[in-house]
Amino acid sequence: MSASRLEELIVAAGDKLRHDQLHKRYFAKVAAVRDVMVFVRRILKDADEWFDRIDFDTLEPMPTETVDEAFRSRFNDMVWRVRLRGPDGQAGEWLHVIVMLEFQSSVDWLMALRIQSYAVRIYESMPVCHRPNSDSRLPPILAIVVYNGRSPWGAARFLSDLVEPGARPAGAACAVAPTFTGESYVLLDLQQLDLEAVPRDNVVSMLARAHGMQEVQDVVSTYDEALRVLSGSQREELRDVFFPWFSKLAGQLGVDLKFLEDKHMREQLEARGQARLMVEERLQAQLDKMKAASREEGREEGREEGREEGTRDLLRRMTARRFGADTARRLGALLAAIKDPERLSSVGDWIMDCATGPELLDRLQNAD
Repeated sequence: MSASRLEELIVAAGDKLRHDQLHKRYFAKVAAVRDVMVFVRRILKDADEWFDRIDFDTLEPMPTETVDEAFRSRFNDMVWRVRLRGPDGQAGEWLHVIVMLEFQSSVDWLMALRIQSYAVRIYESMPVCHRPNSDSRLPPILAIVVYNGRSPWGAARFLSDLVEPGARPAGAACAVAPTFTGESYVLLDLQQLDLEAVPRDNVVSMLARAHGMQEVQDVVSTYDEALRVLSGSQREELRDVFFPWFSKLAGQLGVDLKFLEDKHMREQLEARGQARLMVEERLQAQLDKMKAASREEGREEGREEGREEGTRDLLRRMTARRFGADTARRLGALLAAIKDPERLSSVGDWIMDCATGPELLDRLQNAD
């Protein structure tokens, strides 16, 4: 492997690592997790009554003392808990929420097994497992996978679907897969979400739209939406995560927004009302650059077409002098369909090699 290729791979790996870290920081915020649950509610149809019991004001990260150190160091930011209200409206049992992020091109076909292993470790760390009795009950676990890969997600959603069916008993009762125990998960594919079905101030929708930017013109509208969605003190913490990442996305489209990565500079520009103006200026600079490149490409194509037409004119004149005007006229119609410069050059040799006009025309018509 060449040194340059190795360097490219190292840079790409570094970019992916920073990309993943930014997403983990993003979904380690209360506001992002709350808005994830808005989509989950739409996916879990007929669960409105259950969702109404969730007291989102109690949403908090999993306490660090409840899980072992190895699990905590890797996944604690992705494990949350929230209170479910009881029938009397008072605080009831906890609901534990696992938020898994899959921002990669390939599908994790064993995701259901991974989710189950995390759920088991969470359960095993709970006091009820240390002092069990006949009344011992474990809290429900809701697992969510947020996915943004290009390949369609086709992995099994239930752990039972990963088990060989021929080795299991048959019957309807045996086919029911349990839920809310970590044996299944809800998939949020950012590429497939119905963004119009949820409120416009949803931070997950904003993230999905940023991922979906295809043209430089999308940068300003996405930036405007981010300013609107991330306004207010409750979402202030997301701004410092989103805008540096958004700058990198804009950079992939050729728009230089690196000033957004400097929090102090960004806040100063926003306070003076100049941030959006700078985004527009950077966008216009890229558009001007693209237009200039397009004009130059057009000029080059024009020069190439001019050279090809000059070659055709020379070949017609050579044919007229050697085989007469009628052959030259018929040759001209055939030359108009030839776009390959090398093939046009070959016709000059055929004019000299052929003994008659019909022979020349026949050779041109039957050439591969």
